[in-house]
Amino acid sequence: MDDLKLYSRKEEGIDSLIQAVHKFSVDIQMKFGLNKCARLIIHRGKVQNAPDLPIEGGVIPDISQRSYKYLGIPQQQTNKENEAKRTAMQEYKRRLKKILKSKLHAKNKIEAINTFAIPVITYTAGVVKWTVNELNNANRTTRKIMNIYGGLHPRADVDRLYIPREKGGRGLHDIKEAIESEERSLTEHLWTTREDHLTAAAKEGGLYDANTQAHETWKRNKAEERLQSWKNKPLHGQYPRQVEAITSTEHCYKWLKKVNLKIETEALLTAAQDQALNTKAHKAHILKFGTDPKCRMCGEADETVAHILSSCPTLAPTAYTARHNEVAKVVHRNICRAYQVPTPDRYWKHEPPAVTENGKAKILWDFDIHTDRHMSARRPDIVAIDKEKRTTLIIDIAVPEDRNINCKEREKIDKYQDLRLEMMKMWNTNATVIPVVIGALGAHTVRLQSYLDKIPGDHHLPELVKAALLGSAYILRRTLDLPESW
Repeated sequence: MDDLKLYSRKEEGIDSLIQAVHKFSVDIQMKFGLNKCARLIIHRGKVQNAPDLPIEGGVIPDISQRSYKYLGIPQQQTNKENEAKRTAMQEYKRRLKKILKSKLHAKNKIEAINTFAIPVITYTAGVVKWTVNELNNANRTTRKIMNIYGGLHPRADVDRLYIPREKGGRGLHDIKEAIESEERSLTEHLWTTREDHLTAAAKEGGLYDANTQAHETWKRNKAEERLQSWKNKPLHGQYPRQVEAITSTEHCYKWLKKVNLKIETEALLTAAQDQALNTKAHKAHILKFGTDPKCRMCGEADETVAHILSSCPTLAPTAYTARHNEVAKVVHRNICRAYQVPTPDRYWKHEPPAVTENGKAKILWDFDIHTDRHMSARRPDIVAIDKEKRTTLIIDIAVPEDRNINCKEREKIDKYQDLRLEMMKMWNTNATVIPVVIGALGAHTVRLQSYLDKIPGDHHLPELVKAALLGSAYILRRTLDLPESW
């Protein structure tokens, strides 16, 4: 230990202790960091002025007119709590801004805040007494700074910000809960390490085990309360209530853990799920501005987030098609790689030709299949014909509203059954219809990975979801003119 604090009843005693420590330090080849050393004399509760203490190599200054730091906490007669809080908050805000200005992805920025910024405050837990208002203000300051740097929508759900990512939140630590958890952990540690007649009696009486279990129960209850608070909200809880009813929580929010997005894009998409974007319907029905709620693009239906992302007839032939094609390009490129067809390194550089063929396979892109009899659905997105195995895959991609992903999968399978049967008869191959359906805001069914496993190539689900999410973010920004709405 190189941070040492010496106490003595008299001034002569403290000087003697300093000299003794100095002698031992010289013997073990250590030196005093005189710029960090100090001496404080207190007589009957009052700080006394005293001359600096000369020592070999310099002097140890008297600090009667100022405070000193021990293990990072400003102190004098007692802890200088106000100074400690002010210093901690200044350093916390400095680190928070530094992280938000960095080029890290959203998930890594949140993790950096949790591990690099928030510990500046939680380090003081159990030593400095924070009030509830001070900790709530620290949380508000965090959200305000995140909003300034584009990391949080001003009307996004607050509870969701502090929920773990695997459950649909963004994984930020609540400073108030972090302080309380540290204090509880410190109490638990003292119960574990102290050995005296009081703690022994408490352990024999079962109080020690109850104390440990109470901490774990407290953490679980806090997390569950916050999760239910988010889901029970009339507006912000619509998305989890609707989408989690048709697919698992894991498949609703896997993108929050697996897809690397910029924090501005993640904030936009989570705000869209919270129905917090400034659409015309939001202005009319939620903010009560008395304005027209109809879509600015088509003028036919109320302008909600779901309408903009999946139901607007004006956006369908352009923006929706472009988003759909970006997802399809990822699938097409991976199939080409499986059959050793040269492709670009990045999927967005991949421009599929109508027909790609080599000795192993033929891959058709948005190709009109000529059949012996008339049928309406004969132009799937991708047809992959394996010449060696004599198999044909009919692959169709869709990016619908998230609550419609199950229906869209069934629709795609039913839509191409006639074409599948016709192909089997005409080409004498075993044909299969494979739907690839990803919600506009990232949800997908539990079956999607099994469908992707049937397609030749190395298909990473996060890569497909990212293409869909980036397309949705572009549609929202372009349609809502976000500098005005956010």
